[in-house]
Amino acid sequence: MGYKLDEKEFPFEMRLKAGVGTLNKYICAYNLAIYEKFGDEGLKLIGKIWADMADRFFPGSFERLGFQGDGPKEIAEWFAKADAIMDYDTEYFVVSDNKAGFRVNKCPWYNRPSPEGAKICSQGVINFEKRAAQLLNPKIRVSMAKFFHKGDNCCEYIFEIPEE
Repeated sequence: MGYKLDEKEFPFEMRLKAGVGTLNKYICAYNLAIYEKFGDEGLKLIGKIWADMADRFFPGSFERLGFQGDGPKEIAEWFAKADAIMDYDTEYFVVSDNKAGFRVNKCPWYNRPSPEGAKICSQGVINFEKRAAQLLNPKIRVSMAKFFHKGDNCCEYIFEIPEE
């Protein structure tokens, strides 16, 4: 028979937050272990894992969360909403019809900037955003205007369709 928690002592919201927080620490540890063991080849593997996750989950999630369209505004808002669902402190902003972004104001993985984290995030993890953008609209380019690991107070992702 399964162990039963007292709902009053451990409400659902508390358990959900603990679960997400714990899984974020595991993701960070896995990424770091792959990088430490395999170096640049490990970064390629981390990037492939994150791109594969975008292939698997982004298209259906984009639709389930009620998004339509294929522009920078839609994908930036999707990321802000998806991250907020996981209890990340996020913001969404629009610069123009061809440029929008989102910010993560507190890193869910690192307590302070680190050289390893900088490489893992900028060369591996960002492949989720890049692949999702490519799936939505191959014209969208992804960049980071601010980066926690460079001393900024957030990570700021920009989705843009360059002027032709």
